[in-house]
Amino acid sequence: MTDQAAFQADLPGAEAALRRELARGDAVGAAALPVLRHLVAAEETALLSEEVLARVRGMLADVASQVLDGLIGDTDRGMHAPDDVGLLTRTFLQDERLLQHVHALALEWQLTETLQESMALDPVSPPLLQRLLQDEQLGEPARRFLKSQAQWCQAQRRMALPLAELPLNVLQSAIESLRKLVGADAALSARVSDVEARVRRIEPKFPVAWIWPCSCATG
Repeated sequence: MTDQAAFQADLPGAEAALRRELARGDAVGAAALPVLRHLVAAEETALLSEEVLARVRGMLADVASQVLDGLIGDTDRGMHAPDDVGLLTRTFLQDERLLQHVHALALEWQLTETLQESMALDPVSPPLLQRLLQDEQLGEPARRFLKSQAQWCQAQRRMALPLAELPLNVLQSAIESLRKLVGADAALSARVSDVEARVRRIEPKFPVAWIWPCSCATG
């Protein structure tokens, strides 16, 4: 009882300490964004992880190509002018919310590969998911998750990021950045609205979650 009472009494202090650490983490992450933006935009860099920077750059370029698909029409991506892809990529590079999301995905994939190499953890079907597949009630959603996880891994290997997979707030931020780029051009603005409507109509796949900590803890 004494230990429990002491624990309860210390909860406000623990919560305050946790809030301070979270605020400090947010501040550090925000301060790192200008550096990340500079490094991704640079042609050559030896700082940070070159793999992570390449993935951030690749995923932003993939988002830019998809947007061009919608603005110009469903065409072969090889037909998009490199200057057009570059312009949109640089535009999205200034979008902090999109940049943070893409950076997080790149780091997640880096962790995925590290755990696969160091602990032989299957990136598609880790131990926790393997057990869920045998569960009578959770087996079906686990199979849908397995399919989504496999597609996510394939996309990461290609440095691809489907627009329909963006969280709603990230998608909205990207659309706002695109609207600022097209400005008062009525025709392009209408096409931006078409792109947004088309993406929102796509039914998202079973959400991909942070499965690695669970798989490590229960493996």
